[in-house]
Amino acid sequence: MHVEVIREGVPWPLGPALGLTCYRVLQESLTNVMRHSGTDRAVVRLEYRPDAVVLSVTDQGHGASAAAGEGSGQVGMRERVAVWGGRLEAGNLPSGGYRVRAEIPRPEEAGS
Repeated sequence: MHVEVIREGVPWPLGPALGLTCYRVLQESLTNVMRHSGTDRAVVRLEYRPDAVVLSVTDQGHGASAAAGEGSGQVGMRERVAVWGGRLEAGNLPSGGYRVRAEIPRPEEAGS
């Protein structure tokens, strides 16, 4: 699989637990690209904002069918992100393809 990685913003320490959450969202998202998208390409965007970290994985595959629903992998990602008070969006893009996007607020212990 060809993965393009885009980093934006000034990095701040994620800490082990938040880092693991980001890793697991990334891992599950790329696994879904390999299994379901019909493409071998993905774009990973990691954005450090002063108040949050935003991780997205986008592909230009055929997207999910309306009948596919939310699988257990997406449920797990949503639960991991929710622990941090964040939100996860996943779905087909209007231009084709699919995107998973997790926005997680910056923990207080990470500083401002």
